[in-house]
Amino acid sequence: MRVSSFAVARPAYYDRNATSSLGTYNNQIAPHTQTTRVTVTVAAGKKLLLELGNINFYRASVATVAGQVFIQHAVTSGATTVQLITASYFGNTTNDQTRIAFSGSVTIYAGELYFIDTLDSSTGGTVNFSLNYKGTSFDA
Repeated sequence: MRVSSFAVARPAYYDRNATSSLGTYNNQIAPHTQTTRVTVTVAAGKKLLLELGNINFYRASVATVAGQVFIQHAVTSGATTVQLITASYFGNTTNDQTRIAFSGSVTIYAGELYFIDTLDSSTGGTVNFSLNYKGTSFDA
């Protein structure tokens, strides 16, 4: 005879085979099209709890013609992409910078893609991009 209780709560996410998930990119680069720098595809049977993120970029050297510079953190589920956070500027002064740190609890499900992109549509010059995230991956 098997005895069980249906009133037992499910373990919290951090007690379900949890592991840290970290991603970072830090580089000074020339103008470029939209480019993915960090990607995470959540494995079958898992979830990813996005906990912390950072966006930091500054113009290291002036551009001949300034264009948009941006970083975005986003999630793609099926054919739909949703921006979680994005920052951009059009400045052309050395050391122009944008910094955003965020925390929260965005849950990303199995098969979904979490990514961080950069773009510099200027002509000439360089921008230093620094971005990262920290999450916890756990059994669904």
